[in-house]
Amino acid sequence: MRDGLEYVLRVEGVHVLEETRVLAIDPSRDPVVVDTDRGQLLAERVVVTAGAWVGRLVPAMRAHVRVSRQHVGYFDVAGDRSLRSLARFPVWVYLGDPTRGLYYGLPEFGRPGLKAALHDVGTTDDDPDEHPGPDAAAIARVRAWMSQQLTLRLGETLHAETCLYTNTPDEHFVLAPLPGHANVVVGSACSGHGFKFGPLTGRILAELVLEGHTSVPEFERSRGSFAVPGGPAPSVTATDA
Repeated sequence: MRDGLEYVLRVEGVHVLEETRVLAIDPSRDPVVVDTDRGQLLAERVVVTAGAWVGRLVPAMRAHVRVSRQHVGYFDVAGDRSLRSLARFPVWVYLGDPTRGLYYGLPEFGRPGLKAALHDVGTTDDDPDEHPGPDAAAIARVRAWMSQQLTLRLGETLHAETCLYTNTPDEHFVLAPLPGHANVVVGSACSGHGFKFGPLTGRILAELVLEGHTSVPEFERSRGSFAVPGGPAPSVTATDA
């Protein structure tokens, strides 16, 4: 999907700069100045979607988001491996005893094994530039929980990985113009819920930066819930674009 989209963009004349480090953004300039390690870019409009690095790019967000590293496991099943398939295993989430945590999982899709993890917004504030790898104890806890809950018997642990949550205090998204700079829009679809809403948040961000409003009535009625916290215009430190 990504390669197909990139092809369309290139055909339409869009310049795609991969592996380019953003060094600074000055929203007070007209046009907006974006300094990168490959030179300076000038833009009439900018959408900042920096994931776990958004607090570095937008100072108003620094006290509003906390980065939490998540540990995800992929597990085999004993016996009939077709039980791992999309046709035979559900997408699920455990919303039972809150003291035990919120676990979720998916059938096999794109990578061998049942995917499962603990959804943990937690109290940690992890450095997104560090790469410690999956925590074996965390994966073992997920495996033990699945063994207790599932009727099928697990096989070996096939793979483990980490991902980053960018958590807001209420787990809501930030989808809004930068205060005082309507042509700079911040998109932080965070707290572990962003991916599934990708098409909708992309539409909202595009409409906000181009029109100043959206065609989504539900969003328009709740604009304040998605606002960037008040603060000065960003003085940006280095991050990956």
